[in-house]
Amino acid sequence: MASNFQQKLLLVLLAVVVLISFFHYDQSYAAAAALVVPESGNFLEETCRHTHFYDLCVSSLQSDSRSSSNTSDLKGLLRISLDLATTNASHILSYIDNLLDNYNTSSNLNLTSLEFCEEDYGGYIATDLEWAIDAIYNNNNNNDGEDYELANSCIDEAITSTDFCKRGIDFDHDVVVVQLEAAEPIIPEPLANMNDIMSKLLHISQDILCYLSPDSCRQ
Repeated sequence: MASNFQQKLLLVLLAVVVLISFFHYDQSYAAAAALVVPESGNFLEETCRHTHFYDLCVSSLQSDSRSSSNTSDLKGLLRISLDLATTNASHILSYIDNLLDNYNTSSNLNLTSLEFCEEDYGGYIATDLEWAIDAIYNNNNNNDGEDYELANSCIDEAITSTDFCKRGIDFDHDVVVVQLEAAEPIIPEPLANMNDIMSKLLHISQDILCYLSPDSCRQ
């Protein structure tokens, strides 16, 4: 039979093992919790790493004050991204309207391509973004209120519209603007740059949506 000393020693060792196991469990639980709820800012940056335009994604999302309260909310970041794209589309439409209002034959601007872009931004892109937001956040026809597949399709259409504006193609009739000179741009450079940023913002929204709901994205 073990002596009293040996029994006490075994009890002490058992207590140490229990304490070590508890400490290890507590540390593991804390680490897991840190993965679920990242520190402020890290979640946004990690989300943007799943997009094709990391720098623009981070700078644009961080520019919105709501990002501070949505840094661990992927659906919230997607809403911010879609809202930023909507606002940007509105600014571009105002720029195009100003060009058209001040258009004259000596301006060397391609009137037809500007009118195509006005139609893209005033109609198709604005409507597609509205439908995308409604499909995710205000949809009453889906049981869970979130139709990511429809939203992805709408964003896809908006991206196509930015490409049509860039190339001077009419959305309805596929009428290609004929350049008078090879060096003449289809649309003025400032508008081309704005349109390029718009396309990237739309791709960022689509990338976030696909990160949030991979099954909703077309293969």
